[in-house]
Amino acid sequence: MGKYASGHEGDAPVIAFSPRKTALTFYVYSETEKSKLGVADLDKFKMSKACIHVKKLSDIDIVALKEICLESIKYISEHHECSCRLK
Repeated sequence: MGKYASGHEGDAPVIAFSPRKTALTFYVYSETEKSKLGVADLDKFKMSKACIHVKKLSDIDIVALKEICLESIKYISEHHECSCRLK
């Protein structure tokens, strides 16, 4: 259970995956410089606030996705919340 600066409380995974009908969705993005560089290497994808959406895994660089995941885990471990909530 975490409490955010906004007052919002709740449990959430550090990173997550959802195989949606229209795309594979990865809840993995924290807005850090390293993540921004990693996203530039992904290839074919769409972004929302903290999610990366891809049609199929072969459309992206899996190594870049792994680095984004690791960076998000590190960021959240250090700050206890996703940087997407800090705006």
